[in-house]
Amino acid sequence: PDGLTVIAPERVEKFLQGLPVDALWGVGPVTAARLRERGIEKLVEVRTAEPEVLRDAVGSGADWLRRLAEGIDDRPVEPDSERKSAGSENTFASDLTDLNEIRREIDEMARDNAGWLEKNALLCRTVTIKVRYSDFTTVTRSHTAPPSRDPEDIARRAVALLAKTEAGTRPVRLLGASMHNLVDPEQVFEEDPVEPRLPFEATDSTE
Repeated sequence: PDGLTVIAPERVEKFLQGLPVDALWGVGPVTAARLRERGIEKLVEVRTAEPEVLRDAVGSGADWLRRLAEGIDDRPVEPDSERKSAGSENTFASDLTDLNEIRREIDEMARDNAGWLEKNALLCRTVTIKVRYSDFTTVTRSHTAPPSRDPEDIARRAVALLAKTEAGTRPVRLLGASMHNLVDPEQVFEEDPVEPRLPFEATDSTE
């Protein structure tokens, strides 16, 4: 629910071996496609890629990307920065094709997110889902409404957003659910209310 995964030191390398290249921070769909075109499919393959191949794919960011793949990141941690979103996602060992199973996964993630809101005494305005198909095409769908942390409301909105995707007709590799525009309940009455989108109008994004 807190979006954290703890990997024991002796399991780190095995864990990294299975991650795709776009698991690296800063590698979005376009960069990932450029890397895959050059035969770099896995995160660990960035470490051993020829320097000129890596530079051809990501330009001046080649050295920085290699350091990240080796677990070297000198950026300072800012633990007290204000959190603007929270969520979780799951990459499946086998692609999901059954729509009911996909709905259950999103429902569970959304309810976990609502539990996180309750634990941290926050509300969210925007519920977002992420769907990555087996060909690595990724879409996000969002819905904004008045602030809430009600599990039924958040789960209902998240599951309803699946209707704006091709889940159930295309194999799904990854699912995610997240909350954005987080607010303190005490601030709600100090701000202008957000009108819900009707009838359940969602904002779309495709990567």
